[in-house]
Amino acid sequence: MRSFFKGCGCARPTRCPHPYTIRFRNGSGKQLEGGGFDTQDDAIERLTQIYTEKKRTAPSVAEARRELGQKTVAEYAKQWRPRQRRMTEYSTGEHVNSSINVHIVPRLGSRKLISVTPIVVERFLDELEADGVGRGNQVNILRTLKEILRDAYDKGAMADDPVKGVQEPEYVRQKVAIPDLAYVKHAAHRHRPVGRPTVPVAGARRQPEAGLHAGQMPCAQVGTREPVRRHPGPPHHSPAPPRLTACAGRQPLMPSNSRAVHGPTPRAAAARKS
Repeated sequence: MRSFFKGCGCARPTRCPHPYTIRFRNGSGKQLEGGGFDTQDDAIERLTQIYTEKKRTAPSVAEARRELGQKTVAEYAKQWRPRQRRMTEYSTGEHVNSSINVHIVPRLGSRKLISVTPIVVERFLDELEADGVGRGNQVNILRTLKEILRDAYDKGAMADDPVKGVQEPEYVRQKVAIPDLAYVKHAAHRHRPVGRPTVPVAGARRQPEAGLHAGQMPCAQVGTREPVRRHPGPPHHSPAPPRLTACAGRQPLMPSNSRAVHGPTPRAAAARKS
């Protein structure tokens, strides 16, 4: 038994804009319905295709297709994933597994393959949009779902293409401006620091030493700091202690060698005199 009708309930069904729905029986005798036909001719053409395919298909093949169509999306996705031998596991494979386990199975996992239609896929995309999934991620998820459903469609699990007419979400990539070499050099020269950084040394003034090599630490500036004038009169400088005159000759001052500044300890000096 094959028929087509409109379930809108309008007074003039032939003139209303609602689509037609067809009703037919598959190879096992189970009654099924399919919708989305704009005109009577489209509905009649689809019913004719189903009748012709039913006559040409062997009963064993029809039974195998019927059993395949009774599987759920989660079961078929679990069988489909190991067959993708050309998929790179550490990059594309991880994204596909995430799309299946996080988005596809929780929303469509319990639905049978034979009941998946383009309207179901459209609602699936609406749920992704309502849950706040990004447009770029939606495109990747839909591509994975299309590959699974079309593989099942090619094997005869569904009578119609379940993703026919489904449009991908519009994803506009952000434009990235890559500067040329001249711009990079100009920006680096403009933000270059004036002077060299100084290495902090105990007792040394923090100012750049232009005469030092890379890795050499500056000496303590001995006797160059102006004293505080507590009494009127000409300014004077206090002489440096004798043990610090070596540093005034630009000898490197190493933090680990404190004897270069402070001289030998009293115990070591007494030992030398004796």
